[in-house]
Amino acid sequence: MSDGPTTLWKIISIDTLKTRAARVRGKLSLENASAEEVLDLAAKRILDAEASGSAEELFREFARAWISKHPVTERRQRAGRLAVAFGADPRALIAYLKARSVM
Repeated sequence: MSDGPTTLWKIISIDTLKTRAARVRGKLSLENASAEEVLDLAAKRILDAEASGSAEELFREFARAWISKHPVTERRQRAGRLAVAFGADPRALIAYLKARSVM
């Protein structure tokens, strides 16, 4: 990880992301992937992006796609699901996403 924790790493659990990323096996087709497989692949890509310093940007892009393409009534629920999947407190993650105009 980079020299000091970014805001993202204060919200989501790096250990949870590592656990999810370890589940990714081989080449995964997102067209046929389950929601769990998509979350695992996202975790892997976010961890990989940390080396170049672009993890927060990638996470926001993923969160936007995961949440905003759904009806307003489902967005908070999907944000909560994302929080649980990445080891975050749902309220803290929702506040983080709202502050960055993701939801």
